[in-house]
Amino acid sequence: MTVADADGRFSFTIPSTLMTGAPTGFIVQAVDAAGNISRSDPVKPIVDTTAPRVTRPDMTPESDLGVSQTDNVTSDATPTFTGVTEAGARVDLRAGQAGGNGSILGSAIADANGAWSITSTSLIPQSQSVWADITDVAGNRSSSSALTFTIDNAISAPTIDLAQRYDTGFSTTDNVTRLRDFDSSDALFSVFFGTADPFSSISVSFAGVLVNTAANAAGNWSVRGDLFRQLGILPDGIYEASVVATDRAGNVSSAVTLPITQDRTAPGAVVIGLAPQSDTGVSNSDRLTNDTTPTFTGLPEAFAEVRLATPQNAGGTGVLTTVGTTIADASGQWSITPVTPIAANGEVRQFFATSIDLAGNLSFAFRTDVTFDTVAPDITITTPSFLATDTTPDFAGATEAGAKVEIFEGTTKLGETTALADGTWSFTSPSLTTGNYSFSARVTDTAGNERQSETLVRSIDAGTT
Repeated sequence: MTVADADGRFSFTIPSTLMTGAPTGFIVQAVDAAGNISRSDPVKPIVDTTAPRVTRPDMTPESDLGVSQTDNVTSDATPTFTGVTEAGARVDLRAGQAGGNGSILGSAIADANGAWSITSTSLIPQSQSVWADITDVAGNRSSSSALTFTIDNAISAPTIDLAQRYDTGFSTTDNVTRLRDFDSSDALFSVFFGTADPFSSISVSFAGVLVNTAANAAGNWSVRGDLFRQLGILPDGIYEASVVATDRAGNVSSAVTLPITQDRTAPGAVVIGLAPQSDTGVSNSDRLTNDTTPTFTGLPEAFAEVRLATPQNAGGTGVLTTVGTTIADASGQWSITPVTPIAANGEVRQFFATSIDLAGNLSFAFRTDVTFDTVAPDITITTPSFLATDTTPDFAGATEAGAKVEIFEGTTKLGETTALADGTWSFTSPSLTTGNYSFSARVTDTAGNERQSETLVRSIDAGTT
């Protein structure tokens, strides 16, 4: 029992002993000072001491951006979370582990079905957790378990490269190639490969064809050659392969490009010849030499690989044996010098030069013939045994036809001549004075081989009558 105040207000706390047994209701009876009595309608109190049900917050698919809409990795810094609890309950979305004092990221009132939705305040990029702190209309509280998620707003630039199998030519890293048409056999091999953030989705574009794949847990990706079979054989030219990555959080990289040079045209003629310094003798362009390790030069395509070969046997028989290989410079110049002698005296050898350009295209073989002469010719020299007063003595002898003959007195050259077709030669000395002389001849054949004659000792007495 209680007494109303001057305003007619009153309050009364029902003893807990009266709340047991699920009471059906309570009536308030008022008695005024005159003894008049009035009664209220029955009031049935609702007793709620049960904590509200609660589910763990879940990120909405619209906020869970990226490769998966269920992996809780996103680039959305203000994601929306949903859950279910008791109708009319207040929901505070808190940061941190369940039951902790994490800051409130947003609040909502559950609808008639108990559903709620809260869009978080802006979050920093990192791995983090949220939980739902629930208070029902009776004041009972409960906490959900925590949801761990990641905000990621950065992406690494992907890489792209052409697989060595398809990077033809002597270099497998220059991206100059002679791609054939792709077919089913290329299903076993990767044509492009690279790296990206783990589990990123990858889009590769090449010559107008778009192919999609995904990076693995280590961040590696590749695409098979058969996926480009619709291209056929590409015309010569420069093509661009590009890759774009989208990471798990939905961040999209800039396109990274790789220029690919398609070249299926064989190199032009490989000019081949003896280097002037190796083409010894009278002419430096007659391909007659006494140098058994001569230097060959030529002019193919720039940066092409050049191979010089000669038949195993003189006369052009036997398998081709490689003499040497080299790489042409930027202007196409090349030279090859054998390490060991490649011919014997009197041989006429054929030499073939081929080139392989950067893309792996093979040229036709181009040939030059070289005659090797490594033996100096014999030479004789004669003059009268007693010259007396002859101050312009005549000399004669025999040697190889066409050879150059030089006549010396001691180390002083008196002059030279050329042997006739039959090998004979003759020479008249310029005027000499009285004295004793040592005469000799030196022969040089057309290949540049030299031999010195015997020495003739003679005397001249210009005063003798």
